[in-house]
Amino acid sequence: MMKTILTSILFIFCLNIYSQEQEFIKNLESDIENGLYPKTTSIIVSVGDKIVYENYFEGKNKFEKHDTRSVTKSITSLFLGNMILNGHLSNEEQLINTVKRYNFKDKRNEELTFKDLLTMTSSLDADDSDSNSLGNEDRMHENNNWEEWILTLPYDDKYKRDTLGLGQFRYATVNPTFLGIIMEDITGNLYDYINKNIFLPMDIKDYSFQYSPSSEMLMGGGLKLTSRDLLKFGQVILRDGMYNKTKIVSKNWSDKMTTVYKTDEDSGSGYGYLIWNYDFPYKQNSINCWFMAGNGGNIILISKEIDAVMVITRENYNSSNMAMETIKIVSKYLIPFLKEEV
Repeated sequence: MMKTILTSILFIFCLNIYSQEQEFIKNLESDIENGLYPKTTSIIVSVGDKIVYENYFEGKNKFEKHDTRSVTKSITSLFLGNMILNGHLSNEEQLINTVKRYNFKDKRNEELTFKDLLTMTSSLDADDSDSNSLGNEDRMHENNNWEEWILTLPYDDKYKRDTLGLGQFRYATVNPTFLGIIMEDITGNLYDYINKNIFLPMDIKDYSFQYSPSSEMLMGGGLKLTSRDLLKFGQVILRDGMYNKTKIVSKNWSDKMTTVYKTDEDSGSGYGYLIWNYDFPYKQNSINCWFMAGNGGNIILISKEIDAVMVITRENYNSSNMAMETIKIVSKYLIPFLKEEV
C-alpha cells in the first residue's frame, strides 16, 4: 500500500516537473511566434554533452548555416589558441613583428602584441562605435586590401598602457581581422590549417568564410556554420579546451580566454580574449556566463555553473533592441528551464 502511495506521489511530482518544463518552452515558442523576438532562426541548449532542447524558426532547419557575424571573433581566439598548442607561436605576449616585419606607416604601432589584438586594446586608431574613427569597420570594407589599409592606420595619440600592460578598451573589428592576416602569414594557408586541425577533429564539414576582394579571410565576422556546429565551440569552452577526447586548445588557453581583462563601459560586460562576460539575471540573483556575440542578436553562451551551452541564432541585424531581446530569451526562459527543470 505504502509503495503504491509513494509511486503515485512520484508520478504526480514528475508530471508537474514535465508540465512546468513544457510551460517555459511553450511560452518561449509562443512569444517567438507572436513576434516578441523577431527573426529568431534557431535555439539549441545542451547540458553536459546532451542536447536538451533544439528548435528552428523562420523556416530554417538543422542543415542550414547561419551568419552569426561577430561570433566569429571568439572562434578566432580558439583558432589562435590551437596554433599555440601546436607550436606555431610561443605565446600571445609576443610582438606581432616577430612573425614578419609589418610596415606600419606610424612606427609606434610596431609595439603591438597578439594580446593587444585579442583584448581589443591595441594602439590602432580604431573604434567600431565611432563612425568618425579612421579604423571603423565600415571603412575597412571600403578597401580592397585590408592588410594595406590596416598598416596605414594612425597610432591613437591617447593610447596609454595600464598596470597590466593593456591600453583602453575599444571594440574594433580591425583587431581580429589583422590577427587573421598574421595567422595566414604564420600557417601559409589558414583555411587548410583550420580545416585540418579544428574542423576535421570536431566533425565540422559544412562552413563558409567571408573574404576581402584580395582574398583575405575575415576573422572578425562572416563565418557561417550550422547551429549544431556552433554549439560545439561553446562545448570546447565548457570542457576547458576539449571536444570529446580531442584537445582543441589547452586548458591554460581556455582559462586565459575566459579571464576578464577589460570592461565595456556602455554595456557593463567584461571582455576576455575576443569573448564577452556578463551576469545574466535569474530571479533575484544572476548567473555569470561567457558568451560569443554577433550582430542580429546571435549568441553562443557558456555557463559552467549550470554545465550548459546555449546557441541562439537571429537575423535581427542592426536593431537597437537585438541584444536585450536575446538577454530576455536567456534569462526569462532558458535559464529557468535549465535551473528548475532539467
